[in-house]
Amino acid sequence: MLRARVISALVLIPILICTIWFAPYWLYAALFGAVILLGVYEFYKVVRSIGVHPYVTVGLIITALFVFYAYFSSHPSLTTFPNILPSLGAVVALTGYFAYYLHRFTKRPGAITVAKWLWTVAGVIYVGWLGSHFIALRGVGGVDGWDVGRRWIIIALFATFAADTFAYMIGRLWGRHKMAPRISPGKTWEGAAGGFAGGLGATVLLAYILSISVTWQLILLGCLIPVFAILGDLTESKFKRSTGVKDAGSIIPGHGGILDRLDSILFVVVVVYYYVLWVI
Repeated sequence: MLRARVISALVLIPILICTIWFAPYWLYAALFGAVILLGVYEFYKVVRSIGVHPYVTVGLIITALFVFYAYFSSHPSLTTFPNILPSLGAVVALTGYFAYYLHRFTKRPGAITVAKWLWTVAGVIYVGWLGSHFIALRGVGGVDGWDVGRRWIIIALFATFAADTFAYMIGRLWGRHKMAPRISPGKTWEGAAGGFAGGLGATVLLAYILSISVTWQLILLGCLIPVFAILGDLTESKFKRSTGVKDAGSIIPGHGGILDRLDSILFVVVVVYYYVLWVI
C-alpha cells in the first residue's frame, strides 16, 4: 500500500505542477473541472451503497455550471458574460428540473424522496461548489503570464499535502492520544500537531520560493491551512464511515478515488481563495 502511494505521488505530482504552472487557463479549468465532476460522481456512488439513489445527472449538470461560472467570472476578457449566462443557465436548469419532477410527483407520489434530494444537493455543494474554487483561485490576478493565481494554487495544494504527510508521519511515530476515535481511529492529537507544523512551514517555504511576501497575514494563512485540512479529512472520514465505505474509488493506486484525495483540500482551497481576496 505504501509503495503504491509513493509511486502514485511520484507520477502525479510532476503532472499536477505542470498543469497548474504551464497549462493555459482554459485547459487547466477543463482538467480540474473533469476531476471535480468525477469527485461528484464518486460521492453519489458512495451514497448509493446505503440504498439511496441521488439524481446523478442533475448533480453533474449543476456542478458543471459551477465550474463554468468559476471559469468565466475569473476570465479578464469576459466581464458581463459570466454574470449572465451561467447564472441564467443554472436558473433554467433547476426550474425545468423542479417542474419536471413536480409533474412526476403529482402522478406518482412515491417516486421522489427527501433523501434523494438531500444527497443530490449535498454532493453538489460539498464537491461541486467547494471544488469550483480550484478554478476561481487559479484566475486570481489574471490568467495570462506569471499571474498570482497559480502561485496560490501551489500553496493551497502542497501546504495541504505537507500537513497530511507530517500528520501521518508524526502520528505513526509518536501518536498516543486519539483525536476522534469514532470518526477516524488513526488520527491523534500528536499527528495533528505535526500536521499543523508541517502545513505552516510549507506555506512559508513555498511563499519564499514563489516570491510572495512573508507577512503576518501569510503566517496566519499558514495556520489556517492545516486546521481546515484536518477538518476536511475528518468530514470525509465521517461520511465514509456512516456509509460503511473504505474508499470512494480506486482510480489512484494506493490512495483510492478522486474524492479520497480531495478530502483535505476542498475546505482549504475555499479558505485560501477568500483569504487572498479579502485579506491579502
